[in-house]
Amino acid sequence: MTGRGTYWQMMRVGRGAAASAEAGRIRYWALLLASFLTVLSICGLVLAAAGFDARSERGAARSPRLVEAFPQEQAVALWRNSDDLIGNIPHDVIYITPLTPDAPPPPGLSRWPEPGQAFLSPALREISSSEQLTTRYGRFAGIIGEEGLEAPGERLAYVAPTAELLDRKEMFEISGFGGPGVESLFGEHVHNYEPAYFYAGYIFLVILPTGLLVVVAVRAGAAARDRRITLLDALGATWRARACFAVGEAAVPVAVGTALAVVALAPACAWNVPVPGTEFILSSDDTRQSLSLLALVVAAVPATVLGLAAVFQPRRQHRKLQRAAKKGARRLSQQLAWLFPFALLFTIRGAELVPRILFLPVYAVGCVIVFATLPSVVGLATRELGRLLARVGRKAGGPGLLISGRRMAAKPGSTVRLGATLIIALGLAAQTQLWAGLFGDAAEAAFATRERIGTTMLQITPYASEKRIRNLEQALPSGAALVALEEDFGQARMEITGSCEALQSVKAPCPPNGSSAQVAYANADPRLQELIKRAGAGPSSGLSVRQGDPSNVPMQEENVYALLAIGQHGQDLSIPELSRVANQTLAMRTDVGVLDSSWIAGTGQMTTAIRWVRLMSFVGLGTVALAVGFTAMAEFLRFGRDLAPLSVLNGRRSLFRSAAGWSLLLPTVLAAAAGALVSYWLAAPVTHGVGPDRLTLMSLFPVTGGAIVCAVVLALWGGRAAALASDGWRPTVT
Repeated sequence: MTGRGTYWQMMRVGRGAAASAEAGRIRYWALLLASFLTVLSICGLVLAAAGFDARSERGAARSPRLVEAFPQEQAVALWRNSDDLIGNIPHDVIYITPLTPDAPPPPGLSRWPEPGQAFLSPALREISSSEQLTTRYGRFAGIIGEEGLEAPGERLAYVAPTAELLDRKEMFEISGFGGPGVESLFGEHVHNYEPAYFYAGYIFLVILPTGLLVVVAVRAGAAARDRRITLLDALGATWRARACFAVGEAAVPVAVGTALAVVALAPACAWNVPVPGTEFILSSDDTRQSLSLLALVVAAVPATVLGLAAVFQPRRQHRKLQRAAKKGARRLSQQLAWLFPFALLFTIRGAELVPRILFLPVYAVGCVIVFATLPSVVGLATRELGRLLARVGRKAGGPGLLISGRRMAAKPGSTVRLGATLIIALGLAAQTQLWAGLFGDAAEAAFATRERIGTTMLQITPYASEKRIRNLEQALPSGAALVALEEDFGQARMEITGSCEALQSVKAPCPPNGSSAQVAYANADPRLQELIKRAGAGPSSGLSVRQGDPSNVPMQEENVYALLAIGQHGQDLSIPELSRVANQTLAMRTDVGVLDSSWIAGTGQMTTAIRWVRLMSFVGLGTVALAVGFTAMAEFLRFGRDLAPLSVLNGRRSLFRSAAGWSLLLPTVLAAAAGALVSYWLAAPVTHGVGPDRLTLMSLFPVTGGAIVCAVVLALWGGRAAALASDGWRPTVT
């Protein structure tokens, strides 16, 4: 037989050996899932890069050619960008007016909107009617085409202001859209973090866990596999022959997993696919433009996995060295376990006591020590848990509980690896979510204000002409009153002007016309207290109120002016309703929101980032759970073979299901709960607890839930696999 024929023969032998090997089915599914998830994860990275590039190109193609930047070109339209909020997520609102009848409309529009009309992107159009988006900016004119959007899920509006509200001084003259020398001036990319942050999070939370799963899958059932490889070595097989044997063992599941990944990716080439939990929609055009790179990934991943299967062959190690290493590791583990509670206390309380400049390094060192000592604690806890389960099983007469407890106490290695890996992975995912969702002090204060007073008082800008303010006041919904706010930040002075009815709605005095009255902070309405704190006047300062017409306040150049809509009976006001009224009566560009809503708008990119972090953490931790679960299940299957004689005496297959539940499911549930609790404690010194996406035990539930679901599946599968393996047991005479 030729050398090439020998290699093919070894591959066929490897494929046959894999089907009948110990833990062969577990390794089959581990390799299948590893190949499937690795192809999907790397293809996801390719699609993300293609999406970022395509978004930049589409953003530049729709950006205006400002006459200021291209003075040799003739103006054909007026253009102005603005933004608006839904929750704390900002989106762009573009005001446009053509100057010539033959001016081409912006990409994505079939025509210019008529004065008082608005085109909306599909994402804005599909938002709940409570936001009144079809009437907020004007009469609904149609949908923006996909060619005019950075991504299919982008929120965008094109608005043509009415002749009465058109402010030419605020608008820019443009000569068209796109072309050489034009950069993207607006769009989703402005409201989100740079792509580098996404790549870093994706590699850390998705790519690395899938790499771990690949290594685990290649080494699954290693004990029996290593014996086969060692036998081939003893029979004189060359390294290449042994490698071909290993490739033959892994070829079928790797090929099936890759094929399933291709099937899963196929719909993204034909349709726009929404990404769960992120409000992002993957463009099918971007997917089709990346087909060559995707094909390269589909070819490279299985080749890499098979190469690892061939390379990861057993190494010879002296048994005395193995025993010495295990004894040293056990002694070190016991010593480190006593360091854990002090490290946790140091991180939670010590970081709060040091100067602010030292907080971050002290906190980081504390977290590293906590995660480094955590496996030792898990090891001690596992032994104690095993002894407890054994005692309970002996008293209750439960053989599965008794056997699992004694095994856990005597050989806790697999359980420790399972629990410690899950806890550390959950802790790292929680830390990523925590730091991605940290808001600045001003944003935290704005969220705190919103929680205290809700929308019972809303700020409206700009402070327009007397006629327009009166039009706004007449159009206000019932139960809302209007006052003018004048702020002198240099003197920390504030004054409110309004009717007696409006002033009394915030429990302020109503002085005679032409005079003002002071309102002390301690006695002020909670809404006025928020105003005083925002201006930085402090609790010791007061606020002046004046009876008068809010549309006719004497203006001073150095002061800042705004309007306040107040719920007369303390009721919440509707931001969408007031936005619609202000856009129709006050100005071309208006801003309606809670106090300091501009700071809240700045947290939108953090909210979007947290959504991605939660999704990637769910995928990453689920993958880690599969990796350590497959390892634990392979060891449990060997344990199940040892239980075969007991199943003959017991006469019930439920012994295996019970043992799998106590050996696989219970440690995972306890590890997930412990990981969530430790992560929550570690977050205490960092989070202020007022943002909408703060780290809570409930925010960790999707990630921990994913790990528990994987554990349930693996426990059911492990119990069934052990029961089937026991069917082949036969007593032997020695």
